[in-house]
Amino acid sequence: MGGGDAAAGPGAGGAGAPGGAGGEVTRPRAPPPPAPRRPAAVTREDSSSPAAGAGRRGRRAEVLAPGSRGDFLPALGLARALGARGLEVRLACHAGFLAEARAALAEVGAARALSGADPVESRGGAGASGAAAEKLWATTRREYVEALEWVGTSGVVVFNFFSSPVLHLLEGSGVQGVALLQQPLLPSPARPHFLFADPKMRRCLGPLAATAAAKRRAGRPRPTVEEEEAFLNLCSYPAAEAILWLPFRGPLEAWRAERGLPAAPGGGHFQLLREHLRVPVVYTFSRELLGGAGEGGTSAARADSEGNSSAWYCGACEPPLPAPSPSSELREFLAPGGAQGAGSGAWRQGLAYVGFGSSARALRRPENALGIVQGLVVAGFKVVACERLWDALPGDTSRLHPLRREARVHACGFVPFQWLFEQLDVVVHHGGGGTFAAACAAGVPQLIAPVEFDQSFWAARGQALGVAPAPLHAAAADAALSAATVSAALGEAAAPQRRARARELAARLRRETGHGAFAAADKILATLYGPVPGPPSS
Repeated sequence: MGGGDAAAGPGAGGAGAPGGAGGEVTRPRAPPPPAPRRPAAVTREDSSSPAAGAGRRGRRAEVLAPGSRGDFLPALGLARALGARGLEVRLACHAGFLAEARAALAEVGAARALSGADPVESRGGAGASGAAAEKLWATTRREYVEALEWVGTSGVVVFNFFSSPVLHLLEGSGVQGVALLQQPLLPSPARPHFLFADPKMRRCLGPLAATAAAKRRAGRPRPTVEEEEAFLNLCSYPAAEAILWLPFRGPLEAWRAERGLPAAPGGGHFQLLREHLRVPVVYTFSRELLGGAGEGGTSAARADSEGNSSAWYCGACEPPLPAPSPSSELREFLAPGGAQGAGSGAWRQGLAYVGFGSSARALRRPENALGIVQGLVVAGFKVVACERLWDALPGDTSRLHPLRREARVHACGFVPFQWLFEQLDVVVHHGGGGTFAAACAAGVPQLIAPVEFDQSFWAARGQALGVAPAPLHAAAADAALSAATVSAALGEAAAPQRRARARELAARLRRETGHGAFAAADKILATLYGPVPGPPSS
């Protein structure tokens, strides 16, 4: 997701969605993927007691989930949980995910398609403009208004980053809203706004912060380096909100004028979210990923709640999937010795994954991703690479053909990350929130090459947590990525201490409680409607 692409249109995953907790779409010339499989049925532990369900019957929840697969899956999990807790649920998503959504919600709710750019095909494009953009905004407004009318004042609308413009319709409507976010948006002195985690953006913030700091410390002792850093972090939030609001301002101010609302604040709906409407916020990542007590994680979490009525870290909210059924070719490739000597048992070649999610289309120089694949092979790894990466590569990819013939590289379609990553030695990815969280949960070292939006933030978090070396920003640059740079970065990522830190983090994540979609649903319902006796959160 990239703030610079926000003008691509409302609801467009093309604004640079984070990589999802699953694999990639297949290439057009490949055999069609199997039909979406229905997730495991809602279990007795997942369901509310009859008394709890009866207390919520008649209430409705609309979950607005535009974006990539990484945005869709947490929304699907929460919609499923809210339905199991007794609400009438409807999920709105891009048409490409509609069949999967309907299968998952068959017992508890329904799904409908949202207008807007395709979450994959729009990557790297210019987006809608002029009359086309106006038409798209008008359609989006009708769809969001219809959502509010459907839930009524006793219901709730759940929105993500891409559907956050709905806040302008929620204001004064009497309808409850809940934010489902994959990146921290509430100010914290412990870290910058994710937009300013990118080094180039961080440098742009310097003059603004210096001016503000000069006024702030007039007549006071000079602040420490730590105090300056905390102040710079806090300055980044209103600056980022103003930047992200700019592409939306024209059409959304028109929405407000039509409804008789005053002009939006300088930070638009993001400032509304944290200062005025105070809607509950569900973060779909663990608090551990923001750092431990010694690194600011605890204080950062506390700061996130100070300006908001409720902010919860609920970890992965994705729906449970059935047992994976990868192709026999992939199973053979992952086996010890793989296609080069399966069954030998005495030696296991290193295994790696390379994927850039929907951001593959935003790479300025896709050949750099090819260089990473080749660098891994030279270092002795076998590589599982997402097929979407192949689609992004321009022109001749003949350098990969020998590697595929020698069974050194395997291109795969959709594979659940939870299953795949636990079998690997290193994961190379773009820093999407879902991909980063899945790799952390699997206890596998990472090399992160951020491309856009919040990816530099998660890349920096990986380095701070010790599970990844310094971000490989050069992969997303205009210049060619040298073999020496790739080799050095891979050596850092595969170092033994990196594996140890990754396993320690995964162990801490496993010990956490109160996470998942049902925990999030219970917190939302208790906050909005009061606690109702029922079984504990699953």
